[in-house]
Amino acid sequence: MKISVKSKNVLLTLIGIGLFFAFSNLYPEQINEVSGKVVAVQDGDTVTILTDENKNIKVRLSQIDAPEKNQPFGQKSKQILSDLVYLKEVSVIEDDVDRYGRVVATLYLNDHDINAQMVQKGAAWVYTEYVYDHNLYLLQDEAKLEKRGLWALPEKDQIPPWKWRKKKKPTKPTLE
Repeated sequence: MKISVKSKNVLLTLIGIGLFFAFSNLYPEQINEVSGKVVAVQDGDTVTILTDENKNIKVRLSQIDAPEKNQPFGQKSKQILSDLVYLKEVSVIEDDVDRYGRVVATLYLNDHDINAQMVQKGAAWVYTEYVYDHNLYLLQDEAKLEKRGLWALPEKDQIPPWKWRKKKKPTKPTLE
């Protein structure tokens, strides 16, 4: 079957349009940017910011998931984030607002991406369900290779938080 030049051009145009739409949603739109001082660190991926307008904002770090407080390395992850940002002025680039009303964002301290630093230090996983910056996987692979942070734990304790939370939820009894 022979395809005409016109048909090839239409097909290439349609493929181009499809690729544009497929890749245009990889990066979320920047919704908001604020700055302020970190006044509390709840865990390895959640902080409270006191903005320059004197407003408290709870921020969930985007694209990463830190160990839960009662999970192996959970308290250490919280301490690492605290050492990085507690009582320091940060910029917050908002991606979204989660179901708990927290701002989901990337934190920057002096132009350093704190979310990426948490992965690089082995203090958090790349949150595979929500990641759009695939360079975070390179940082995670490097941390694993170097056995940094949680990657120095015995393999049985290296449970991603999303699996840990699922495992810890009580199951409803089934009727038989």
